[in-house]
Amino acid sequence: MPTSLPKIRLTLAFPPSATLKRRLAAWLKKETGRKASWEIKTDKKILGGLILIFNGHYRNFSLKRELDEKLSKLS
Repeated sequence: MPTSLPKIRLTLAFPPSATLKRRLAAWLKKETGRKASWEIKTDKKILGGLILIFNGHYRNFSLKRELDEKLSKLS
């Protein structure tokens, strides 16, 4: 019985180019040794960077998160 591909959910501030998709797929295969299925959303509110959900882990590498953290330190 074939194993299902791990699912990666990405949120980007812009639609990814074909080159970016290939680079992300290559990075994932290098890091995990496996291919994956992708669910890619765009959300201009994150301003830049990405949000990654993979294997039960949530990582927010967005520019909005960084700016919010810096602004909260100023108040």
